[in-house]
Amino acid sequence: MSNQGFPSNKYEYLTCLYLKKLDISKLTPQELLEKYNQVYSEIYELEKDKHKGQIKTHPL
Repeated sequence: MSNQGFPSNKYEYLTCLYLKKLDISKLTPQELLEKYNQVYSEIYELEKDKHKGQIKTHPL
């Protein structure tokens, strides 16, 4: 068993922080998962682009 908790990295943390600010009360579990994955991907891509020196703006 791992001692590693959730969130385990900054991308998960920032995703949760962002979702916390949204009204997710009416989302189904599937919609919530899709939204989580969308936000996580956008945050991850922003960081990846930053390291390439190509910062793009993505609406979350």
